[in-house]
Amino acid sequence: MASGVLRLAAYALVPVVVVGLAAEIALRAAGQQPQEIARVGFVATVPDGYTEWSMRPSVRLNEYSLTNGIGLHEDREVTLARPAGMKRVAVVGSSVVWAIGEGIENTIPRSMERELVAAGCKVQVLNFGAHGYNIVHASAYVQTKVQQFRPDAVVVVMDAQMSYPQFPSVGPRADPRPIRQLGWAEGMLKRASEYSAVLTWLDDTPRARGQLASMVRLPLASKMPPKPPAAPAVQPWQPLRLAARAVEHWSKDLADRMSLLRAKNPTPPPAMRAAVRAEPEALRSVESYQAERARDLAALVASLSAFSKESGIDLYFTTPYAPYFHATPAEISKFSLSAATQVADLYGSAEAAVRRDVELASKVIASTARAHGARAIDFLPLTRSATMAEGYFSTDGIHYTPQGYRHVGSLIAARLLQDGFCAAGARPAR
Repeated sequence: MASGVLRLAAYALVPVVVVGLAAEIALRAAGQQPQEIARVGFVATVPDGYTEWSMRPSVRLNEYSLTNGIGLHEDREVTLARPAGMKRVAVVGSSVVWAIGEGIENTIPRSMERELVAAGCKVQVLNFGAHGYNIVHASAYVQTKVQQFRPDAVVVVMDAQMSYPQFPSVGPRADPRPIRQLGWAEGMLKRASEYSAVLTWLDDTPRARGQLASMVRLPLASKMPPKPPAAPAVQPWQPLRLAARAVEHWSKDLADRMSLLRAKNPTPPPAMRAAVRAEPEALRSVESYQAERARDLAALVASLSAFSKESGIDLYFTTPYAPYFHATPAEISKFSLSAATQVADLYGSAEAAVRRDVELASKVIASTARAHGARAIDFLPLTRSATMAEGYFSTDGIHYTPQGYRHVGSLIAARLLQDGFCAAGARPAR
């Protein structure tokens, strides 16, 4: 009986599959392509009160976007407590640490773990990479969340973009994105639509409804959203009160300005003083730009170093590693270094901006880390000789090839071994 039911179900499924394949071929022939859900509302991140955003937890779409229950790019669940008898290393950074578009085995953290375990070290190396992070996010991330996992060591991978502090707006703001959590069936349809033109068509409900209505000649009513509540009635005296307040505010402002002009030696208000001090970009010198950049970067490296020292965490900073000094103008034009190219006019060219900014950042990171109790894995000598021909680097000048991710992981692991990180009871010398 059961076999008969299964056979009947299989027979019924065959025409569905045939029709589905025919529809898929027809839609693709007509130019319809599967959608990228990241471009139609699905985001890989969620708002976060400390770091602005963090990676969405429990994503199971594919290995490249996989996250565990706390949003780490890991194929294993992790507890706050360290596993008994094991050391723990947290690797923090941007999508370089995440290894966007690569399998987990090729990531820097997993490559480090593989090298350390092969050397006899009982260790767990965790991937705390997140898309779009810079040193400001990394510092907040380590101090608020990463430290709760009690890592013996934290490695902050400072790619070139990570070295440009991007401070958040000082004013409070709500997240502008209306976020709606999809149900299981709708979520599965949305994710599957990345692989099928038919499912993409079905996912676009208004379009599918309109086309079906034109084909079957039947009215297909749409689900209209509920009407918003009616606005409260405006009292007839309210506009007059608002107008009176506006006039009062305007007259007070005018009086303040007039008294300022009449003063013998006027002192501008704080907002005006800030505007007077602001240096026009066209008049900015290389020296003043570099001094400001070095100050902001050093302050963040120093503060995170001090926090880690007081927390008993061995902190490492890497410096940027990519072929910046031997890249051709054509190669540099493909680099995703918007922060550096924005000051190309200041340096005279994009090539000079990239090289001098990377050199400055590397020196500031290394010297500041060492001065405040952390350690630096200084890749600047390797960067000076690196070329695209080595096969380690992506064309965007930020990320790596699978071989490159493994190479960087092995370099960091070698430094940890050199410092005696895995020795029983030993702590790396500062």
